[in-house]
Amino acid sequence: MNTIRSVGYGWAFLVAAGAGSYYFAKRSINEEREARQTSDRERKFHERQAALREEERQMRLSANSTANAAKKDTFTEPMDPSYEAMRDPAPTRHAPTTDDERVNEKSKFEASEVFHAKKGNRLTGFR
Repeated sequence: MNTIRSVGYGWAFLVAAGAGSYYFAKRSINEEREARQTSDRERKFHERQAALREEERQMRLSANSTANAAKKDTFTEPMDPSYEAMRDPAPTRHAPTTDDERVNEKSKFEASEVFHAKKGNRLTGFR
């Protein structure tokens, strides 16, 4: 038979087990989180180093090319960003469509039929 003392022991054991499992779960979660942050920091550091090396290489190449361009006395590209956009090797614009085609197109979220609510009482089925 359950006595007050046995119920108290049961609850105390349950609370202690829950607290212990919470402690160990929280500790493992924090370790995983710290490991992920460390790996992210290292990855970002290596990406920054690679970007700096690439930038330095580009600066060296541009310095060499400007020196060669000055020697050859050739036409240099303007510094206008739109000029660079015109020379984009992979433009992202699609072929222009007419207004009629746009009207007939349906989005994937648009219903194929127009919804009409049924008239009448929904509960009894009478109209």
